[in-house]
Amino acid sequence: MIYNKRAKIVSKIKGGDDAIWHTWPWMVALSTNPSQGWSCAGVLVNEDTILTAAHCLLNRTANEIKAIIGVHTILGKLNPLNYYSIKSIYRHPDFENCCKNDLAVIKLKKRVLYGPKINSVCLPFPQEFTVDNDQNLINRTGVIIGWGETSQNALTNFIRSFTLQQADVLIFNNEYCNRAYEKIFDPATEICAGDY
Repeated sequence: MIYNKRAKIVSKIKGGDDAIWHTWPWMVALSTNPSQGWSCAGVLVNEDTILTAAHCLLNRTANEIKAIIGVHTILGKLNPLNYYSIKSIYRHPDFENCCKNDLAVIKLKKRVLYGPKINSVCLPFPQEFTVDNDQNLINRTGVIIGWGETSQNALTNFIRSFTLQQADVLIFNNEYCNRAYEKIFDPATEICAGDY
């Protein structure tokens, strides 16, 4: 959950910068129509598994989505080798339309080959998920990454980035987020960060 004091809850990387080329080799663009760009992003967990937000896959089947892996800029004609077909989608069984349990796992039809532009994300070990460790994150800086909407123009049209963006965000304490988002923030399963 990303907090923005002007726009409340957002899924945009406002104030972000172009990421350094291939600094984030686990980033995956997900597209329902590759000729028109991307619709969401995810991270490569291993050679054939992507973790993404379940809301990205609402009313979509595996045949309707392509994964675009190993790219930094999503503009123009991309190499067909960067496109991967989806074998199956597993949404969290308790997913609700907005924020709760907003996770999905995508399995690819074929494995990707790791290299300088493609690698899996480094996930923490389960024993690292403790209340004490969560407390150690408060007031520290996290990084958000994506190709999503970066701003909004005067006509309220969202402007999307074709180049991978990154931005630093401050991680807030649970008490603050409970007050700000009492009906939707779940400290047992979420962290809260933003540009405060």
